[in-house]
Amino acid sequence: MIEKMAELHENTDAPVLVHCSAGVGRTGTIISVNYIRELIKSAELESLDLFDLVMSLRKQRASMVQTQDQYQFVHKCVAYYCRRHLGIPQPEPLKDDLDDSFSAPSPLAPTFNRPLQENGDQLIQIDDSDDESESGNSVPDFPHEPPAPRGPEELGSAAS
Repeated sequence: MIEKMAELHENTDAPVLVHCSAGVGRTGTIISVNYIRELIKSAELESLDLFDLVMSLRKQRASMVQTQDQYQFVHKCVAYYCRRHLGIPQPEPLKDDLDDSFSAPSPLAPTFNRPLQENGDQLIQIDDSDDESESGNSVPDFPHEPPAPRGPEELGSAAS
């Protein structure tokens, strides 16, 4: 999808519009992947810290790259683009690797991609469903990283 978007947008200076239902989680994921793809393509990338990239996006809009699955997807895409740029064969087609974990939920199925929330020094996926069978299914997210800002008030001078 990213490649098709880039191909269609190749000969224009107009900005690309990316949006999902809330405009943060999936939108931030696509923006992250495309931004990194562009950096790799331009050979301007000397080092990359995906956590810092996500935090930078969250300073511009809270909750960009919202779930652990989305964060892992960004990592997989970066690995794919790095291998491709360096001419290293891909171990498996990326699409096949993602089909099992990123299939679209049916309209009646509960969502398992829960928003991330601060819990002490960790980010966890919060259980926002009423189904108790999902309780305890939260996984600590980015356990050794500082928590993401929850809103503009936590961004300090960067928000103004």
